[in-house]
Amino acid sequence: MGYICCNTNNDNLISQEIIVEGFDNKLQQILDNKVNELNISGIQASIRINDSYWQSTSGSIEKNSNVALLNHHILRIGSVTKIFTAAIILKLYELEKIGLDDRINKWLPEYPNANLVTIRQLLNHSSGIYNYTENFWIGIQTALFSRKKWNPNTLLESTYKKPFYFNPGEGYYYSNTNYLILGLIIEKITGDPLAKVYRDYIFTTYKLNNTFFVPYEETPENLISGYDRDVIPFGIHKVVPKETSFATLGFSAGAIVSTADDLRKWIDSLLKSFFQSESTLIEMMNYLEAEDQDVHRQIGYALGLRVLDIDGDIIYGHTGTIPGFGAAVFYCPVKNYSIALGSNVSLFDQISVLEDLIFVINKKNE
Repeated sequence: MGYICCNTNNDNLISQEIIVEGFDNKLQQILDNKVNELNISGIQASIRINDSYWQSTSGSIEKNSNVALLNHHILRIGSVTKIFTAAIILKLYELEKIGLDDRINKWLPEYPNANLVTIRQLLNHSSGIYNYTENFWIGIQTALFSRKKWNPNTLLESTYKKPFYFNPGEGYYYSNTNYLILGLIIEKITGDPLAKVYRDYIFTTYKLNNTFFVPYEETPENLISGYDRDVIPFGIHKVVPKETSFATLGFSAGAIVSTADDLRKWIDSLLKSFFQSESTLIEMMNYLEAEDQDVHRQIGYALGLRVLDIDGDIIYGHTGTIPGFGAAVFYCPVKNYSIALGSNVSLFDQISVLEDLIFVINKKNE
């Protein structure tokens, strides 16, 4: 049995049977409460429990506006992009075009100490490579010039003279440079621009019709503005759809845009073995035990996947933050549910929302 595919904004969803009277109302109440509690403009959510689906929104498309945020509105997803990048690498591994323990000097011989770093270490952030997004001057330029378009090779070169945080394989440090390198390696292996690879391997194949790699693809009509109050200093900043500086700064570590429902479809396709073989999926979900001060429920990091423990449930997925937007998508293999979130404000507390939704899901199943 299912439950109502709820949509308070009349976004043309099909209804199913109710498994517990009022369960959809409890989920909606969480969204409504979190918009107020976290002081955010809007939030999207998409949830699957076994074969039942629910998606809804709360809040507005603009700050201090009565125009509702809807399910079809497209949001930037920041580091949730890393799941897509890792999946491509693992598909290339399955096709025997790359080895997880290959050294990166095979593709980037000019990179300092590239002979010491493996693909697996990039994927699980155990490489020790300096995080280019922590470079002060790059950050200043990105914040000041919203239409700037960063070249990923320029970003990579900015790390050449930076010391490693630790010897490769001897620690964990979340570094966007790892995924910048993976994106460049994908282009070298396939001979195609990353936008085409994402689209051919994932977006088109899995009918993610509201997912794009912007600005490397045309900006979709439904991509909305977001608001930043935490990443860029000096007040609240509106981040408009034509912005390119933070998007190109993110590249393969953070430039994809999507909806909560597309993200939920994607995590299900990926982690239920539709995208890759069972053996490859096992490789992907094998995690390095690692806490992260920015994601307080994290217990480990797999290959492109954060691993969290919430209410006793071990869930796999990723969080994402980019100026103006926040996102999260996670899958629980034991209890067979998935949750995706998106917001048009950066640094909203994704973990807090996940905790409340998972608590309600587990109460329903008691």
